[in-house]
Amino acid sequence: MAQLTTVLVLLGAASGTLDVAMNTAAINFQVAVGRHVLARLHGGYSLGVLAGAGGGAVATHLDVSVGTHFAAVAALLSALSLVAAPGLVRQTWPALVRPAAGQPAAERPVRPAARLPMTVGLLAVTCLLVEGLVTDWSALLVTRDLGAGATHGAMTLALFSLAMFISRSCGDAALGRLTEPQLLVTAAVVMLAVKHRV
Repeated sequence: MAQLTTVLVLLGAASGTLDVAMNTAAINFQVAVGRHVLARLHGGYSLGVLAGAGGGAVATHLDVSVGTHFAAVAALLSALSLVAAPGLVRQTWPALVRPAAGQPAAERPVRPAARLPMTVGLLAVTCLLVEGLVTDWSALLVTRDLGAGATHGAMTLALFSLAMFISRSCGDAALGRLTEPQLLVTAAVVMLAVKHRV
């Protein structure tokens, strides 16, 4: 138990660090290309979760031990990191431009009201709670409370990840037709409709 706890703590720390680094790189890349690509990049992340959940379903179906599964995934991710790291280190994108101290006020970006970052942060936390609940607990709900096998639990997460991949892949196209607030409200309405149907 102590070993598993240690591994999970290290995994959580690495995941949090990776999330920040990936999103920073993604935003800089979006600025560099001058078009909406962030949603599709997040879709790629969901595709990775889908692959992991699918691998978990296969592992449970074949009765692979947890230790062997962890070791295999760690080896695969290490190999992928070694392949991707050199390109990421060499790649440079223009950072977000900050106005110079003597820049005329008309050319300076308008500073948002203090409540705007708080509102966006609250929305982000709320959405992450919803996503995290499904990602972390859906398999347990299916196996422990509904009596399904471990393979079905992994497939539940895989289906959720597939839905996330599809919606995120369409996000950039939707931003071409809707404003950010309109898209946010539309997504919220869809979530409420789904919630009442479940």
